[in-house]
Amino acid sequence: MCFCLSLNWASVKIQDDLERVEIRSHNLQCYKLEIEHEQMRTQFSIDNKQLMITQKMENEQLMITHKMENKQKKIDNRMSTVNTFATTMDMLDPLW
Repeated sequence: MCFCLSLNWASVKIQDDLERVEIRSHNLQCYKLEIEHEQMRTQFSIDNKQLMITQKMENEQLMITHKMENKQKKIDNRMSTVNTFATTMDMLDPLW
């Protein structure tokens, strides 16, 4: 009878150990998922910030391009106005 109780106690001990291992395993899996979730959030934040920076840089470059094009158009318009004026003056008075 004593041997039977000892085996029964050993079986209960093994069962308890198995349950503890399973609980620890589940806890580690949860911890791993929490870490993965935080990594995904961090990566999303980084990607989002990089996208915003890229878009801002593209917008600034586009604005600079438009400003340069506008300045060139103003210069071209002034040159055209001067040339038109000079041509008109030549037609009105060749000696001006």
